[in-house]
Amino acid sequence: MRNTAGRRMGLNDLIHGTVRLEATGAAVEELLNDAAAAEIALTDVESRGAYALRLTVDERDRAELLTMAERRYLDVRQLSLRGGSRGRAMLRRRAPLLVLAMLTAAGVFLASLFIWDVDIRGAENVSQGRILRALEDSGLHYGSFWPSLSAGELQNGLLLRLPELAWASVNLNGSRAQVLVLERAEKPEIYRQTAFADLTAKAAGIVTRTSVRNGQCLVRPGELVTPGQRLIAGTVDSLTAEPRQVRALGEVWAQTFHERTAVCPLPEEKKTAGGRGFTRLAVKIGEKRFNFYFNSGNPIDEYDKMIHETRIGVDGLFTLPVSLIREVFTEIRTEPGREARADEIAARLRETLRQSIEGEILSETVTVSESDTRLVVTLRAQCEENIAVLNNS
Repeated sequence: MRNTAGRRMGLNDLIHGTVRLEATGAAVEELLNDAAAAEIALTDVESRGAYALRLTVDERDRAELLTMAERRYLDVRQLSLRGGSRGRAMLRRRAPLLVLAMLTAAGVFLASLFIWDVDIRGAENVSQGRILRALEDSGLHYGSFWPSLSAGELQNGLLLRLPELAWASVNLNGSRAQVLVLERAEKPEIYRQTAFADLTAKAAGIVTRTSVRNGQCLVRPGELVTPGQRLIAGTVDSLTAEPRQVRALGEVWAQTFHERTAVCPLPEEKKTAGGRGFTRLAVKIGEKRFNFYFNSGNPIDEYDKMIHETRIGVDGLFTLPVSLIREVFTEIRTEPGREARADEIAARLRETLRQSIEGEILSETVTVSESDTRLVVTLRAQCEENIAVLNNS
């Protein structure tokens, strides 16, 4: 017999198991004496009248206790079983799930030691492609083992390879690398006020008004000027000394005339919504892509294609090298029409002209002509603009 004095609780109960029994018979109290003599621990003993007892015993002592009850001609009924053989049977049934969970946890842990996502912020003029190439040259690339990387070395590598950057920071957080950059501000034009320069006309026009801050104005309102003509001279005459050479500063406003022409093919076909479509699925593991469809080489020129890629991971914690890809194809329905109507083309011409002048459009006319194959739109505009530009020569 085992020496089992005291009550088994907690983890011991879960491992070995406990059985709740109900014994009934004429000499049911003798069962307690027999158990005590055999050093079998009984817990939670509860009287259920003169001829019934409920008690809890270790599952390992159940068989011996049932033998004692049989010798006393007692009836024993099992009420419940906790832990022990029942728990082990449950674990055996769920062993594959436990193994799968452990493998998944191990895979997530191992994947979190490698870089699978690079988040670049703050770049406006420097392309993300150049930043990624600079990071690769510095040692950080897709699938890098991040514990072996140094954030300081990566930051120095970025600044050395990209002189356009004034500051860079690389934060390695699990399987994600966050790259923050600050681009250098362009230096303002620096010149000496005494440096000689003239202002000349960038376009032909009729002068309407002038404003001279430095230099000598050579034109007056109402005068017609031609491209390249000097408007404000950097040579200033003096009554008491030699002429001075200065940097001409000022504005010369004039009425100018511009003509813009656009030609587009006619007729064209335009896409409309409502066509049929289909969806294709794929999974990308690392750099390998696995398609869940056949006939991937069939032509799909008749369809619009949209790609949705979802990376597996927890935002801000880790990213796995697994992406789910969904490609949505929509049939293109076409109908005869013009790729761009005349008013749309004229609006584009107007906007282009407005961005190319330092001034405003006073009046305009639009001329449209068509042939069997072409649509020609011409914009003629009268503007008032500052035509003075610097000429250092």
